[in-house]
Formats: sequence, C-alpha cells, structure tokens
Amino acid sequence: TALVGEITGKYYGKSFVVGNIGIPYTKVAMETKEDSVIVAEISSFQLETAIDFKPHVSAVLNVTPDHLNRHHTMENYAAAKEAVAAKQTKDDTCVLNYENEYTREFGKRCTAKVVYFSSATKLDNGYYLEGEEIMVATDGVATKLMNIHDMNLVGICNVENVMAAIAISKAMGV
Repeated sequence: TALVGEITGKYYGKSFVVGNIGIPYTKVAMETKEDSVIVAEISSFQLETAIDFKPHVSAVLNVTPDHLNRHHTMENYAAAKEAVAAKQTKDDTCVLNYENEYTREFGKRCTAKVVYFSSATKLDNGYYLEGEEIMVATDGVATKLMNIHDMNLVGICNVENVMAAIAISKAMGV
C-alpha cells in the first residue's frame, strides 16, 4: 500500500495513503480533490460490512490462515477478502497473486479485469519473476522491467509486493 502511494504520488503529484495502514480516510477526506489519488488498505474486517465500496483498482496479494478466530473458516476469510472486488466491473482491475491457490481460483470468478503476478510461474499475461528479472508479458510477449537487485527491498515477499505495486500503479494509469 505504501509503495503504491509512493509510485502514484510521484506520478500524479499527490496521493493519500489511508485505511488499515494507519490513517483513516476521514482524516484526509476534506483535503482530496476530484483528481486526487486515494490508495487504501482495506481489511477483511472492514470488507465484511462494506456496501458501496467500488475501487477502480483492487488487489488481493494472498489468502493464508489468518484471522480465523473471527472468520472461523478459510472459505469465510477468502470470501471476506474477495469482497474488495464485489462491486467492480470489467472496466475495473483486480490484481491477484497467481501463486496463491485462493487468489488464483478467485481470478476465475472475478468480474473485474484480472491481472496476475507470480514469483514462480512464467505468465503469458501478467507480471512474473524470471531469474533475477521482473518481467511483464502481454499475449506471450515479455518485456524486462527491472532487476530485483536494483530494489532496496529484499526477499521473495518483497519481490511479490513490488510486482503487485507495479501492476496496481499501471492499472491506475502510471
């Protein structure tokens, strides 16, 4: 979320990073303008009661056993996280992790345009890691975006975070 905020802020001049990351949207709402970029981290708890939430771009990076004391089952937890895209249409984008079984399966049902990222699978369409290079492919034609050693972040989880941030930012017009 913070990385997307940095990318969009540099590109658009101003972005607001809000939500579960620590800053309530209500704290900055009066500062936003029609052309403001809002980057929000929305928790599964918040998504349970969301009614009219409709982001232009959404993402689910993973669904792993978490918050089961509240959601009770993985299926309930996955459904709560999938609610981020519930109101999206084919004109919107949902970025998903191809390597997570839950998000890959959700991609088959998602009403938004799905963009996958993967740290282990070469994709014909989407973002993926090939050796030390982050690649983007469209209809099987791949382009190198960056070497992971050019990042100031380490670990495969951060490589996935960077791929997701790039995919989200690209879907936001960057």
